Amino acid sequence: MIKFFRKIRQNLLMENKTGKYFKYAIGEIILVVIGILIALQINNWNENRKLHESKTEYYEQLLSEINLDIKELNPQIKRVEQSINTYESYLAIFETSNVSLDSIYHHIKKVEPTFGLIRFNTKTIEVLKSTGDIKLLPKSIKNLLISLENQQNLLSKIQDNNYGMYLNTIEDTYLINPFSVRNLIENQEQFFNALKIETSFADQIAKYHLALTIKNFAEINALRILKETLNLTNNLKNIIEEELEHQ
Repeated sequence: MIKFFRKIRQNLLMENKTGKYFKYAIGEIILVVIGILIALQINNWNENRKLHESKTEYYEQLLSEINLDIKELNPQIKRVEQSINTYESYLAIFETSNVSLDSIYHHIKKVEPTFGLIRFNTKTIEVLKSTGDIKLLPKSIKNLLISLENQQNLLSKIQDNNYGMYLNTIEDTYLINPFSVRNLIENQEQFFNALKIETSFADQIAKYHLALTIKNFAEINALRILKETLNLTNNLKNIIEEELEHQ
């Protein structure tokens, strides 16, 4: 192609058609420039297509993890709310004047003894940060992702700290179930009386009450953060879905 254009220019010079030569040369330059611009445009189009595909893949991965987190958050919130309610019902009995130890024992058994933990799916956000691809995302999504990650880390830290404190208090009663000894021998009345276990059993209930109080305080705080985390997660989901619709 280049040889073809060169031959035309040479023929024009040989025929002393300099005016036509310069016009042709200018036209050739314009064609070359147009060709370069087209090539750049195609290259930019290819790059934009690759970026679009990368963003779409990240969005789909984020949505997959977000949906998993929402499936964990909703039942976790319900569990914590129920645990708080059962503790408050027990506390109302405990704070009643002249309540018997048996009544306290009956109601404290109804309080949820386990401490629910939740772990989030963070693989995609970690990849986005480590590769630097987070810069591909719109500022609104990027900021919301960072806020959500901070919220998740805060919740995980609070859960771990409170769970450790709760376990330490439970272990101080020497038994995971502080009522197992009573359950074993309470039907043996003479043996039960001979051991004079009422004092030690009351002490166990007091320690377990303290553990449940710590757990309740932690759950009230965790419930607030769980709901905030769920709101952030739903907001992020909605924004990403809108981005996918408009791509």
